[in-house]
Amino acid sequence: MISKVVLSFVCAIIFLLPTQTEAQTEYKEGTKIVVMFSAEWCTYCQVLKGTIHRSSQTQILVKEKYNGNFWIIEEHQQQQDAKIRRWFRLAEPYIQGFPTTIVFRLDDKGFWTTHQILYGNQTEQQFLDFLNLGLLDRK
Repeated sequence: MISKVVLSFVCAIIFLLPTQTEAQTEYKEGTKIVVMFSAEWCTYCQVLKGTIHRSSQTQILVKEKYNGNFWIIEEHQQQQDAKIRRWFRLAEPYIQGFPTTIVFRLDDKGFWTTHQILYGNQTEQQFLDFLNLGLLDRK
């Protein structure tokens, strides 16, 4: 579980995440979103972000299979809004450190659920394997 100190940090996000109502109108059941919880001070996070950005296979997979739904939430930024807080609260039980990457899936009731979790820095192949596992429709 994340400590109160970590939760007190303010988050910023590269892309805006949908609210529950927006999710129901913008996404259909089964939609998956990949969110990487990261920190600027975290060396492993920076290495993994570099691996992701350099990997053309990862870029193609995210674009084609996840419809570009890949976001990085930085825990250290000084701006925060309700959307970011909701995603952080949803992920809180699963974040044991940084980086933590989670595939969320929109269920048949319109709620985002945790579908697949990856902890720590990974090689390009390990990250691709994680993304491919996240595509499996298991409940």
